[in-house]
Amino acid sequence: ARGALEPARRAIEIREHLAKAEPARFRADWAKSLNNYANRLSETGDARGALAPARRAVEIYEDLAKADPARFRPDLAASLNNYANHLSATGDAQGALEPARRAVEIYEDFARAEPARFSPDMARACGGLGQVLMANRDAAGAADAFARGVEAIRDHAAAMPAAHAGLLRALLGGFVRAMQASGASKTDILVRIEALGIDPALFVDNDDEPEAVRSEEHTSELQS
Repeated sequence: ARGALEPARRAIEIREHLAKAEPARFRADWAKSLNNYANRLSETGDARGALAPARRAVEIYEDLAKADPARFRPDLAASLNNYANHLSATGDAQGALEPARRAVEIYEDFARAEPARFSPDMARACGGLGQVLMANRDAAGAADAFARGVEAIRDHAAAMPAAHAGLLRALLGGFVRAMQASGASKTDILVRIEALGIDPALFVDNDDEPEAVRSEEHTSELQS
């Protein structure tokens, strides 16, 4: 991971130089390089170092989205998600709330118009928000966020399980954990799963708790 830092940093320098000369053409590329660098820093364990480039990418996409919302608001949402992830990694769960919520709001707008394209992004953003809310000890809010994600991805997972079943399972796992943290009983959890249009039998073992709560192999699906 450390070997990737220097080329990632150099890419920022080159694209920043190009963006100053031709902002309309290269500012989006500059923002992408900033996000990439932030992710590489995070992979080396430098979570705090990742904050500045991730925040700068959000600022650039904010400007671009004002001029061309249809083109750049999805990129803004992705950058907000990225920034929220990095804030969470530093332990700033409170600070991560606003960007995580904004990402969901933006993706939700696009998912209404183009569900096939944007519903998976919305679902993933809902999962990220659910994790942030859990870190803020708002289990009820987290359960609602995970549930919104389940509703967004459910039909896509049924149609394309290879592509989306992992995300659905991660969201259900988060939902179950949030419900349990809020004090819900097993029966209440299964009733709500059924209300989400999911067969509860698919997520229950032969023992006393829903299987999804113990299955975390798909947690990475919630990272964008």
